[in-house]
Amino acid sequence: MYDLLKLLDHNFEEVKFEALWCMTNIASSNSDHVNSIVIKDGIPKILKFVDSTIIEIQSQVRPN
Repeated sequence: MYDLLKLLDHNFEEVKFEALWCMTNIASSNSDHVNSIVIKDGIPKILKFVDSTIIEIQSQVRPN
């Protein structure tokens, strides 16, 4: 999980999108996986993308 969170600081938006996509899938599987994101302090890192100017990235962090 830590490596995925580190990818959120990558220079390329495509890498950020893919990391967010992976975390979305991980978090949707079970509460232990969600807890691993929370423990690694991932929520604030993910939430910073809510106001992204890139729609694809927004789609990974905003509820439908």
